Amino acid sequence: MIKKLFYGGYFDYSKFISNNINTLSLTIVDAFVLTKILDFYKETNHIDIKKLGLCGVDKKNLDKSLANLIDRKFINFYLENDENGLACEAVSLDGFFERVAYIINNETYEDNDAYMIVNIVQEGLNKPLTAKDLELLTSVINENRFKREDFENALEKLKQTRRVITVKSLLIELENEKTGIIKEEKETPSFVKDFVSQLK
Repeated sequence: MIKKLFYGGYFDYSKFISNNINTLSLTIVDAFVLTKILDFYKETNHIDIKKLGLCGVDKKNLDKSLANLIDRKFINFYLENDENGLACEAVSLDGFFERVAYIINNETYEDNDAYMIVNIVQEGLNKPLTAKDLELLTSVINENRFKREDFENALEKLKQTRRVITVKSLLIELENEKTGIIKEEKETPSFVKDFVSQLK
């Protein structure tokens, strides 16, 4: 069913992947690569690895994402004969479609913070994020040090002081905000307060 919807152009796989990135156990880079694979597959019914390598992800991370997608059985490469009877590499996305069907049938949709953060940052920068930007955000998001609201507040503050906002400047602002909060949250020990009051 999902496969038919995909070929008919009725399945918004990009939105589905983004909304269910944790359920699918993917990193943001994995999700980006999988979306590109589906884009190519929809157009040509096969995947050109060389063309995939031009999507902005460096070779090391691309190979890592492909390995993860294969390991999770979302994609499967195999050999088949072309019109001339020559063996050529083909790809199957049946594993991904089966996983999508399972998620839909079990209603495991999620309001994903990672997806929301990427959208918030992309809107704040007013431009698409690069693969390097996604890598930096993935690292920060996976550490769970900042919430969605932290990104929103940092972006709002940067908009008031900067003409151009980058992912790097955003992450620096987040760290600064975090450091400031930590300093403010540190209270003077009670024994010090008692000692000072005795001196007055």
